[in-house]
Amino acid sequence: MRINGCPKLACDTKLAEYPDGKILLEPLRKFPVIADLMVDRSVLYEHLSKMQIWLREATHADEVSSDVAYDASRCLQCGCCLEICPNFHAEGRFFGTAAMVPATRLLAELPKGENQTLASSYRRYIFEGCGKSLACRDICPAGIDMEKLLIHSNAIAVWKRSPQKVQRRISRRKR
Repeated sequence: MRINGCPKLACDTKLAEYPDGKILLEPLRKFPVIADLMVDRSVLYEHLSKMQIWLREATHADEVSSDVAYDASRCLQCGCCLEICPNFHAEGRFFGTAAMVPATRLLAELPKGENQTLASSYRRYIFEGCGKSLACRDICPAGIDMEKLLIHSNAIAVWKRSPQKVQRRISRRKR
């Protein structure tokens, strides 16, 4: 929900963060309201289904892709990132960070020849609609590094680089 105008998880928000005692609770604005503060987030799951975000068989991640896959697997699908994104609208063609994160996990784990369908969906529903504002970067309640995942998935799905080359470049940038 929105707490004093900011998307947050109510279950993880402490009243001590608001010493003046004034708290305004609102439903997320980018999703249809069901009742009171409850919104219909089914569009998130429809997007994942449309992109076919699932594994057909077990994969084995190497050291590089396992770090990315682990980061991506922490996504709660809460929608806070979508609420703050200037490009996401529930009826729109851009699926947002909530679809990018699980796509990144699979792009990192799938062998190069098996990720072409997902890469195509990624380009269509995520890359083409993302304005790269990175508004999602600091809002994630799970603390996922959205910028790192975006760089990683763009490199694989759009620029067709291997996960190992992407990780080496990211490591060099941090030095």
